Amino acid sequence: MHPELRARFNADFTPEKYATLLHCVNETEKWPADFRISETPVFLTRAFTDDVTRGANAIVDATRTPEFGREAASAVPKPGLFSGGALVAVAFGQLWSETLAWLARLGPGLRLAPWRMLLVEGLHEMPRAKGLVMHADDPLLRVVACTGAPKCPQAFAETREFATALAPHLPPDVRLHVSGCAKGCAHPAAAAITLVGTPDGFDLVRQGNARQAPIMRGIDPAEILAEPGTWVGGRR
Repeated sequence: MHPELRARFNADFTPEKYATLLHCVNETEKWPADFRISETPVFLTRAFTDDVTRGANAIVDATRTPEFGREAASAVPKPGLFSGGALVAVAFGQLWSETLAWLARLGPGLRLAPWRMLLVEGLHEMPRAKGLVMHADDPLLRVVACTGAPKCPQAFAETREFATALAPHLPPDVRLHVSGCAKGCAHPAAAAITLVGTPDGFDLVRQGNARQAPIMRGIDPAEILAEPGTWVGGRR
């Protein structure tokens, strides 16, 4: 940190200035900040920020190589049976507590894995329960959806049942993101298809994230469900 700048800031700090900052953040943005905003920022030296920037750029450059792409494609395992047990995925990354307790009783151990997955140790067959993804080719593995309405007060639409209904109609290797609002909390990155809940229906974004400009606005969810292949199958 830059000690001189921090000392200067602290000496000039007043509760009134902090209140003005909070008012600016909460009144000028689309949503008020639902987290604490630090009273004192972190002042970093130019040398430190330059080192971090160089390191970050080197990482980005490495991820753009063909070699990295080939390695990354096979780095994430799929649900299935392995020598250590059964690897199951959890739809949308959320699991009922009763299902978790049931899985824990099936084997000698339960391991939390990345990629919204659990390894049930010692199993020789895949467990079956609502909310579990058991097959490597299940399209739900390529679907992301936030909590949605009514559980999230900022969401304008139900998301997960809607996304589940659309999943079977996804073309191979296409990712679908269903967001209850334009914040896009569940998947800030771009997706091939993003459906964004609004007061007027769903907005459709192609090859972008929930905050980007849609190519269509205010689509009735019933219209999408009536012809899902048209909307998420790449024919529109």
